[in-house]
Amino acid sequence: PTLSLPHNLPVDMKCGLAYDPEAAKSGVLETQQKLFHVRNLANSPVLSSKETAEQQQAREILEQAYKEYQTLPITWQINWAVADIDAEEMQAIADDVRDKINRALIQKGSNRIPLQRAFNAA
Repeated sequence: PTLSLPHNLPVDMKCGLAYDPEAAKSGVLETQQKLFHVRNLANSPVLSSKETAEQQQAREILEQAYKEYQTLPITWQINWAVADIDAEEMQAIADDVRDKINRALIQKGSNRIPLQRAFNAA
């Protein structure tokens, strides 16, 4: 028996893989925006507040930052160069964000496992 494919299938469905530079660039830019969002959460002044009234909000922000950081890709899943972004700069930002979240976890008495390094670019 022979396999017959519809003639109107996208190229990537006919032969397995096709590289789409625009889709790749878009994916990289989305990852950069996600990293910047997590950085904003990690830099929230509420996280360092000692005010009792802000502690619940701080825990919620910390939990959100923790979960979103965990969704960042590892190095072989992203090629920063397709969007002309410096991989070392993104790695430095990711490391700083991870360290802030891990410090906040300790300060807030969380029993969460410390975050591991995202990207691993350098």
